[in-house]
Amino acid sequence: MAFLSLSLPTQAQFLPQSSDEKPAISTEDLTPELVDGVLAGLTDSEIRELLRAELVRQAEDKMVEETGPGAFELIDTRLTDMAAEIDERTTRWAKALANIDNRFKIVNKRLQEGDHGLTGTILAALTVIVAGFGAAFMTLRITRGWRTWLMTPIRNGYWDKVVRTVALGLVDMLAIVAFIVATRAAVPLLAGALGRFEQMHWIYKSGVTQGWLAIVIARRAFAPDAPQIRIAPLDDEAAISLFRLMRRAAQIILGGWVFAGLTLHAGLGFPPAMVINALAGTVVAALMLWGIFTSVTRIRMATAAVVGDAEQSGAFSRIVIAASPAFLALYILGA
Repeated sequence: MAFLSLSLPTQAQFLPQSSDEKPAISTEDLTPELVDGVLAGLTDSEIRELLRAELVRQAEDKMVEETGPGAFELIDTRLTDMAAEIDERTTRWAKALANIDNRFKIVNKRLQEGDHGLTGTILAALTVIVAGFGAAFMTLRITRGWRTWLMTPIRNGYWDKVVRTVALGLVDMLAIVAFIVATRAAVPLLAGALGRFEQMHWIYKSGVTQGWLAIVIARRAFAPDAPQIRIAPLDDEAAISLFRLMRRAAQIILGGWVFAGLTLHAGLGFPPAMVINALAGTVVAALMLWGIFTSVTRIRMATAAVVGDAEQSGAFSRIVIAASPAFLALYILGA
């Protein structure tokens, strides 16, 4: 009967009313005898109604505890936290960049840590770069015949194009594998000459690998060099434009990543590296938005090829086709 302690103030509506009725009893004055007296004055239906009301209240309280704050409250909390974090980071970065002159001594010291000084470090780094890309381009030259054969469809069917596109992508990735192997083999041999920068080879290797892989995926998806096996519903002009856009974005991200790693290991600290990455991301976002702005018609045509012709589709499909550039822009801004 614990529900009576929480529902007692509402019980007055079920008790007989009279002109000499006493004030409602507070839960603080509740005693076993008083509970028995209240129950004695209630009917079974009134007791069931009180029990039901108390159980509903407990269920609603439990639901609120499990679901937590509402969607708008959660969004407001996250936006507030993000604004506070951005303000804190901006302040910290501004202070670090203002005192960057104090770190030039550290940079000069680290540049001289190689066995052969700064000149030896630069030559060793160039050797690592030449070894990796030399092995990759040698692999591309060896597999040129395979790529030519894969770009020539035999049955001219959709699945034949898909299989050849996937196989061509795997062949292109052999050059990336050659780059990784050659780079990993060269770095230990030149560790002494590289000095402190031997530690950043993974930043260089992972950045080039991921950027190159993104370019390969974009090349095979849009097939600007092999329109005969292109699986994307695009004409040559649109495919070439989109591939160049994706390639430029990958190159900017790659350059920002490697340059940020260079400044970090050179001794400039995290703030300059974070600023460089942030600037690279901002440039890529602006590049993507400009690409959307200049390709509104192409985006709508590609969307129509996926959801169906606007003239033959329903109202919802026509809305999706018309708003697809805006949706894509919002996605880029949100990311």
